[in-house]
Amino acid sequence: MTGSTAETIPTAFAPRSLPIVVTGLLIVCVFSWLFFLVQKGFLISKDEFTTAERSREMLLLGRGAVRDNFEVSVVKPPLQYWLSTLTLPRFEKPETAIRIWPLLFGALTAIGTGWLAYLIEPNRPWLVPLSIALLLTCPLFLMETTSGRLDTGLTLSTTFAIVFAQLARREPKWWLGVALVCWLGTLLKIPLVVLIWFIIVGVRYFSPSERATLRTPWLPASFLLALILMAIWPLIQVMQHDVPLIHIFRFHEALDFMSLSRLGRKPFLEVPFRLTTTWPCGAVALFAAIAVHFGRTKDSRPAVVEISIATLTVLFLIVLLGFRNGRYLMPLLPGFCVLLALFLLWLWEHRRPVTSFVLLFVAVSSLLGPEIGRRIVEGRRQDHSQQKLIAEKLGMLQPGDGGQIVILEPDNGVLPEQFYLFYGNLRSPVERWSVAKMREAHPSHPAIGVCNIRDLDAVRENYRDVTIEMTQGQFVCWRANPL
Repeated sequence: MTGSTAETIPTAFAPRSLPIVVTGLLIVCVFSWLFFLVQKGFLISKDEFTTAERSREMLLLGRGAVRDNFEVSVVKPPLQYWLSTLTLPRFEKPETAIRIWPLLFGALTAIGTGWLAYLIEPNRPWLVPLSIALLLTCPLFLMETTSGRLDTGLTLSTTFAIVFAQLARREPKWWLGVALVCWLGTLLKIPLVVLIWFIIVGVRYFSPSERATLRTPWLPASFLLALILMAIWPLIQVMQHDVPLIHIFRFHEALDFMSLSRLGRKPFLEVPFRLTTTWPCGAVALFAAIAVHFGRTKDSRPAVVEISIATLTVLFLIVLLGFRNGRYLMPLLPGFCVLLALFLLWLWEHRRPVTSFVLLFVAVSSLLGPEIGRRIVEGRRQDHSQQKLIAEKLGMLQPGDGGQIVILEPDNGVLPEQFYLFYGNLRSPVERWSVAKMREAHPSHPAIGVCNIRDLDAVRENYRDVTIEMTQGQFVCWRANPL
């Protein structure tokens, strides 16, 4: 009896253990490679410069507020900046210190995607590594995970909100988990998780077979908890910095965006276009999400229908409101990957005439995905070494009280002011001037600044004793006194 049991356990365990091993190896290998990528090159975009500089200013002035160019800003919440203050003093390369958190968020998102796939189809273990593989070969996901921007953290909170909502079907106390990630998501970027939560509850309410799962005191208690937690940071900003509540997280802009007069005014389809171009499997994933609602088994798979409605609804709102940046797709990618994986397994099991073509297309596209992502990541890198030397010189020259620091024509050859603040370790605000503003200004204080060599004449028109402190290529660091 004992011998028979010992022989059958490995046989029964093997089908379950192999997908787990494959999943673990996939995550370890991909994120080890991505960790190598995040250490290379300078910060590459204005959003990365901004993340880095806001974190540095927190180290200088305290974590009680987000500051932009040394002024309190309520545009973005603080969580990723708080985390970056922990790594900035401890990593030799500041680029790694800023990007390590999105990388960690990406790894946790991959785990959450696998967990979601398991909850949907626990008897199909290969759905887990397949869903994760589709996510980890998506060029957009690889690009954002190796960037210091905030979208990967929002993707993490969205994914786990959907996971906890699935768990709440059997254990209603998991609605508290949705409330917690809703709060964390709001501290990372915007309250997108709240929208996902409302969509999920709405889908279950209008489904006769699912409505009973909402009859639990845990759901209203979780909504109340989320509301209280989400209100903490905005109320602190209102009380400490006298900020209008409607300006928190750009709510006033969101309301203007959602006004009926603006709907449809900008019918841009760039976001769904990017879904199908930056991710070769995106068109198939979009078809898979739509096809869920026409299958014969849709009534017996409420979780799949729910995920499809949530992802498609958010995508529809992105299109309707005219958002144009492809990174807004990030929170939707885990859901699309799970739906695509289910669709591929269905094709494999039913052997339709088109099966071989679709499977081959997805396989080839997925194999090419990491290389496409690597080329895009490395293609975005630029050599900012000349301007970094200028920034360091600016930091050495930075004045005490009464002096100005001027960045002339930022974003027009000269990098944004956040780059100079961060790499120059500046301790006072920077003035952002155009050439026209420089010529119209009547400065009353000594100044140091940076400009393109072609704009140096504009500096000389408004300042006397202009001294060139450093020249690097076409960039000039200057010092001057007012006329």
